[in-house]
Amino acid sequence: MYHVFLADDEPWALMTLQNLIDWSDYGFAVSGEAEDGEQALERIIRTNPDLIISDIRMPGMDGLSLLQTIRDRGLGAEVLLVSGYTDFEYARKALQYGCAGYLVKPVEEQELVEYLSKVKGILDGKNSGGGGKTFRRK
Repeated sequence: MYHVFLADDEPWALMTLQNLIDWSDYGFAVSGEAEDGEQALERIIRTNPDLIISDIRMPGMDGLSLLQTIRDRGLGAEVLLVSGYTDFEYARKALQYGCAGYLVKPVEEQELVEYLSKVKGILDGKNSGGGGKTFRRK
């Protein structure tokens, strides 16, 4: 089971993401959350999740800065960014920093499932390759 961390400054958005799907059906479990970027970074460093799903615009530290900091610190988590905006510049920067995907709010179940499938394939490949981070499985 891969561990997911959710970050969004809107409590309803966090609740929606948590309840949109049965995470375990796709090999994931939500193991943490935060309502701002700085809090998210602190908890991500402590819990070392396999996947981070973060809003782009949050107080303290935005999602792009969070992604860049995660990469600068060498954390191996995959990252999906979520935004209420379809601004190409956000998506371009997210891809530059190695983002696995960019979801537009409101997040649709089918789109989330497609990204989870993609990310699970990436994580499975990292895990079976023997290199890098060892991923936790239940």
